[in-house]
Order: sequence, then C-alpha cells, then structure tokens
Amino acid sequence: MLHSFLRERWKGLRPVLWGTQLKEVELTRAVYAATLNMDANLSGEMPSSPALPAEACGLHPSLFALDTTSDRDCRTPFPTAESTPAKEARSVAPSTGALEGALPPRSPLPSHPDIIVIGAGMAGLIAACTAADAGASVTVIGAGAGALGISSGCVDILGYVNGALFEGKPSDAPALLPAGHPYRIAGAAALRDATAFFLELCREEGYEFIEPGTYFLPTLMGTLKPTALCPASMHPGTLACAKRVCVAAFEGMRDWRPDFIAGQLKCLPAFVGKHFSFASVPSPRAQGRRSLNAPDMARLADSETGLRALTAALRPHAAKTDILLLPPVCGTRPDTGVYRALCDDLGCAVVEMVGMPPGVGGLRLYRLLLHALRKRGATV
Repeated sequence: MLHSFLRERWKGLRPVLWGTQLKEVELTRAVYAATLNMDANLSGEMPSSPALPAEACGLHPSLFALDTTSDRDCRTPFPTAESTPAKEARSVAPSTGALEGALPPRSPLPSHPDIIVIGAGMAGLIAACTAADAGASVTVIGAGAGALGISSGCVDILGYVNGALFEGKPSDAPALLPAGHPYRIAGAAALRDATAFFLELCREEGYEFIEPGTYFLPTLMGTLKPTALCPASMHPGTLACAKRVCVAAFEGMRDWRPDFIAGQLKCLPAFVGKHFSFASVPSPRAQGRRSLNAPDMARLADSETGLRALTAALRPHAAKTDILLLPPVCGTRPDTGVYRALCDDLGCAVVEMVGMPPGVGGLRLYRLLLHALRKRGATV
C-alpha cells in the first residue's frame, strides 16, 4: 500500500519539480531507496535467508560475555577481556581523550595548508584522514555534516548488481561490474585497502565494526537493508539465531511503529519459524512540543541516569524474549559502552534497527572522524 501511495504521489509531483524542491525530493527518494531499501524489498526481491558468516550464531547466547580469544574476532561485538578490563566493561562515559572536553585544541588556520578538502561528509573526512596520515597539513572546509547526518552509520559497498542481490565479499565486487565502474577502475586491492583503513580508524577510536561481509539489517519499515560494514550494535547475527524476537519502541516516537515493523518482518522468508512480538514502551523522556526521535533517546542514554531509566522501561519486555529490536538508542558517542551496559543489564541481546533521519549511527561516525582528524593536527 505504501509503495502504491509513493508511486501515485510521484506522478503528481514530477511535472512541477524544480530547483531546491527537486533536490529535496531526490534526498527523500534516497532515504526510501538506499537507507530503508524499500524499492527492492517491496517489489518482492527478498533474500531467502540472511547472508551471515557461519560463525555468526556464536553471538548467541554468549553475547554478553567478553571474548578472550582475540581482539579482532568478528564473532563477538565486544572488545575482548585483554583490551577491556572487567571493571571498565560497563562504563558508559567515554574514555579519557575521547570527544567533548578532551579534543586537542583547535589550531589556527594554516596560512598555506598542503591540502584543502571541501566537504565534511564521509568522503571528505576520510580523504582528509588519509592525507594527514601521509604527512600533509590538511584543512577541511564544510557547511555541515554532509550525508552522515542522515546515514544509518553503516558502510554500503555493493547491494545489488543488475537488480540482483550481491551476497559475496566486498572485495569480489569489482569483478562483477562494467569496465567503467569506479570499483573496476580502482581495483579489488584498493577496495580492500580502503576497507581496512576505515576499520582500523574505527578501532583506533574505540568504535569497532564487524568484519566486511554481506549483512541484512532490519529497518523501521520492516524491510531488510543490505550493507557491507556495520557496528556491533547492529550485528544481525543474534537475530538469525533467536527464536523469540520483540520489536520495541518508545511512546512519542511517531516514526517507529513496533506493531507494523513486527508484522512486516515476520512475513519475510528469512524469519520463518521465529515468534515476533511488539511493545510500545512508556518513554522515560518528556516529549515536549514535538515528537521524539531516535537522537532524543540516544542522548538520554549518554548519561548514567538516563541509561538506568531506559533500562528500567525495557526490562519487563526483555524478560520475555531472546532479542530486543530497538531504534538506534545506544548513545550518541562512537563507542560500545552504552550497548554493552544495555545488554548486560537487560540480560538479553539487543540489536539497533535502521531508521529515518536524523541518523544516530551517521552522527556517531561524524564525531569519530572529526576527533580522528583533530588528533592528526588537521583544521576543520
């Protein structure tokens, strides 16, 4: 029904679109198609089962235990015991030297920087980090957060080839594409190097992503979005293993309808045999004059008091399920402290879903990249 509505609406809008309104409609289309994957999902192109590493099921039920085998083991979304002492495992506050209050002082604008990067989106900030690591003095000029402000915080490399789902490793992508495609021109080695650079940068900042693959993430539209890199809090491995799944959202978040999401997900071939329930949870945050959104709830979770209130609201529902599917509410900082604490306190697995802008995951990445740049002496 929604697909039909959007088609009809487009027929009425298309003849009169121009200028800024045209840009806004293209942005809206990108959110529906790229962020929520509605065009493919609603036309029937659904994966029959989530494409997950075979070892992904190792995430459940030992999700809340710190793995002591390897600090790069993608089977656990948490830092290992060696890298995270037990007494720090439940820490919510960022470690010393991270983000606000501990940023290196802003340097004066260099009179003659080696490189000026225009644009502070994902491409601009990564390019600036690369140049700074090569020893260049870098200045970034931007008028905002770029597309990161509406991003899910995942990194999409290749979702579809000629309309068919791509389910291989990201490094296999160039071989499937036409000769003029940017991936073919750059080559598979460059794609692997770029992915490794990004993952190492995130590890350096304490916000680890799981290893590259093809992952299908649940969205607030009840669709599955393919992506190549996602943070630990969105890892779909536990969802693949769980039998009882509860979709929960907080009252006042009008974009998030847990009954609708659960009803859509349980119809997908990937989740046959799972029991889906839903819960509309009283919000621990006052609504005020507008609807609540995911960043509102994520900011609440940044504080110890707010996280305790969030946990208390969710606990009655956590006791009845294997996994809670939530909006992206595990804090606004690029670290896993809130996520670990929430899983530990609730005693069940938690997975953040992909939602509408503003994108909590994208804003986490934006903060992470800004901090990495300032550590490298770049001027923003």
